[in-house]
Amino acid sequence: MILTRKLARLADERRKLLLAFYANAIPLELLKVGQHRISREEQAARSELDVSEADLEGWQDVLSMAIRLAGNCHAAYLKARPSVRRRFNEGRPRSRLREGPEDRPGGVLRGVRASLLSPEFAAAESGREGTLLHKPTCQ
Repeated sequence: MILTRKLARLADERRKLLLAFYANAIPLELLKVGQHRISREEQAARSELDVSEADLEGWQDVLSMAIRLAGNCHAAYLKARPSVRRRFNEGRPRSRLREGPEDRPGGVLRGVRASLLSPEFAAAESGREGTLLHKPTCQ
């Protein structure tokens, strides 16, 4: 947003500079110097904008992948290698999925957090706090 405003400001400066030249308010040499400065600044702003847009596209790809993966954590867990499952287990999702006064054993999962889990996991999580739902992955 800032870069596009800068480009608009530079275009306005270029227009004003040309109007001043046409009105014989500035000499040709000053017009050339001003045009050269504006061109340099425009080129720098455009290249920075291109880099920002490329970076944004990369982050959008990462975000859409994260959303797809978060859409079904249970399936991702089942498909994961043991080393990745271990990282799932170390994340201790049970302690982070509870909200408000339900932060106690037997609490209820609600909203978005509950939708991230499979129905079986959510039901087991609500009724049996502390019970293992899978075999441990490390000895």
